[in-house]
Amino acid sequence: MLNLKLSTKIIIAAAFLCFILFLVFVSVLGINNNAQSDVKHFFQQVSSRDYAGALKFYSEKERTKQASFQETIRFHFTLELALLEHFGLMDNPRYSIKIKRDNMWLPFLTPNELKVSVNFTPQQDTNLIAEYLSKAGPDALNGFITMRRENEKWKISQINIEGSKLENVFKRIYPQVTAGKYVSVTPENIELKAAHLELKKLDPLERKILTRDLQTALEVLDKEGTAPDQKIKLPF
Repeated sequence: MLNLKLSTKIIIAAAFLCFILFLVFVSVLGINNNAQSDVKHFFQQVSSRDYAGALKFYSEKERTKQASFQETIRFHFTLELALLEHFGLMDNPRYSIKIKRDNMWLPFLTPNELKVSVNFTPQQDTNLIAEYLSKAGPDALNGFITMRRENEKWKISQINIEGSKLENVFKRIYPQVTAGKYVSVTPENIELKAAHLELKKLDPLERKILTRDLQTALEVLDKEGTAPDQKIKLPF
């Protein structure tokens, strides 16, 4: 009888320990998966041109490296265009952003760092389970984003463009993404630059750059209105 009671206590203790370990595992898994959702939200901010919002996903060290907000805009707009071209989505406004972890972070056992892969795919009507189980295609950017744990949150510590499949595309596009190529916008002025554009000959990249410049000007006009001291410079 004594052995039976002892065995019962051992089974209960083991079951309780397993339950605690399961809760810890679920908690750690949730923290790991937060990195994936954060990276996805980051790219959503970039695609919506909310560059100030995108900066909030960076580590404090990375934010201090930003030379100026104009350079931040240029970098992230180039990043968006390079990703769209790499994944063949320049003419497709409907796409899904798929983010997957490349490793698992374990508190006190592994470094406070995660690598995540990035994949953009044409948007399809699939259920969540099929999307989760789907394998990354050959163009997926493995280990593209490095995340670090900072103040109990995941922050982007590096975007690994150099050495990735995106490097050549990014370097080719970057010189073309000059600030205000067609329309220059400041808080005081909007300058329309002289340009003759044949729409049929515009490639998808130039269309994106032109659209970005025009949208920026329209957003300023809609937000502020044309104030008495705000000038619109025409190219003639």
